[in-house]
Amino acid sequence: MRNLSNEERKFLNEQNIPLSRVFDATGLRRKDWEFQIKELGLQFAYGTNPCRNGGHTLKTKAGCIQCNPAFIAFARRHYENAFVYLARSSAKKLIKVGVGKTIERRETSLNSHGYAGASDWKVLHSVEVDEAGKVEFSIHSDLVIHNVAETYLRDGNLVVCREVFSCSMDTALHAFKKHTGIWTEAIQTAA
Repeated sequence: MRNLSNEERKFLNEQNIPLSRVFDATGLRRKDWEFQIKELGLQFAYGTNPCRNGGHTLKTKAGCIQCNPAFIAFARRHYENAFVYLARSSAKKLIKVGVGKTIERRETSLNSHGYAGASDWKVLHSVEVDEAGKVEFSIHSDLVIHNVAETYLRDGNLVVCREVFSCSMDTALHAFKKHTGIWTEAIQTAA
């Protein structure tokens, strides 16, 4: 067991990560601390093996949060309460499974940015769940054989979309239902 360094405390404070969300992984193997943070419902660990770039020990399952702060947002999203949604582009014959805080804004955003080269996205169903990122990942895992990489330009940058699938609505709904536990008349009608 070790104390957090001043640098680590400062970093956690700057990132608004409370100490109650950080697990002391001192002396534990990676698989053991990953198991522990999952079991305890935590997102971050310290005292792990130092990273190669800066020798940091603050990590999520994805990697060092000091070298790559994007892992912080991913970890938070993975465990937060949010909407998992199923959207379809009829023009491109694509399905998108994603996570959002407000579905109306998400549909508007998908269309205004031309996500995956489509501007006719329609959110067919959404459900608010705990651990939304985890549920989204489970649905993606079931649909992985239908995954396609589509691109579009956003603010002059080429973006690769990895959350789109070329499959039937029945296939997508089955995975959605399996991991959200939802099956309504609205979903059946949308198919």
